[in-house]
Amino acid sequence: MNTIKFPITFDRGKISALEEFTRPYYSQIIALACQIEKGELPMEITYGVQDATFVRFSDAELRSLIARFWPEVQLTAINQTEADASGNTRLIVDFVHQR
Repeated sequence: MNTIKFPITFDRGKISALEEFTRPYYSQIIALACQIEKGELPMEITYGVQDATFVRFSDAELRSLIARFWPEVQLTAINQTEADASGNTRLIVDFVHQR
């Protein structure tokens, strides 16, 4: 089965994999972890976090997920903004990584 390898980038109409162990690489991994709900990926049903639309976002759940799959990444800050007039919130995550 063909699959798309994440993380990827689009540059001038071309797709390519991001260089492993770089900040952009881990930034995309963390962003995907925040967007994928547990049970959504058939190959790894434990990957992801609960959908914050229906339950309160859990810092601990995200920290646990990242520590399990990418132990070289340490989340240093997780901040969620208050909902704006449209009901949108922003999740801001900062991290350090070791190679």
